[in-house]
Amino acid sequence: MTPVLDIIVPRALLSPNAWQGRHWRFKSRDTRDWETWIWATMPAKVRTGPPASERRKLTVTRLVPSARQFIRDDDNLAFALKPLADALKRLHLIVDDSRVWLDATVTQERSADGKAYTRLVLEFGGVGLEPMSVRRGGG
Repeated sequence: MTPVLDIIVPRALLSPNAWQGRHWRFKSRDTRDWETWIWATMPAKVRTGPPASERRKLTVTRLVPSARQFIRDDDNLAFALKPLADALKRLHLIVDDSRVWLDATVTQERSADGKAYTRLVLEFGGVGLEPMSVRRGGG
């Protein structure tokens, strides 16, 4: 069985339109807030474990009260993951937030109780994901 970190954070991912173009301090604060929430909700065994050293799979579900609050644009939905991925990196739960080290998917659903949440499922070693080789264009 693959070790999994499955936590629910009581806040929704924001659309990048809500924070893009804002002062760097706002973006930094948002990442620190995600870091605090993730650290507070994860088991102590994971907090004290070794830092990430392999590629990991992350599945994020954005739960919002109404379908009207869905992020309609797929690019914006994927980009909404950025502050959360940065927080995971700062907590050493992932090596890096690039495609080389992280296989991330984001989905959206309506929450049953009408509140906003974010569910993170991070699969640890043994998921059969090797670091991708990045091919760079040369000219």
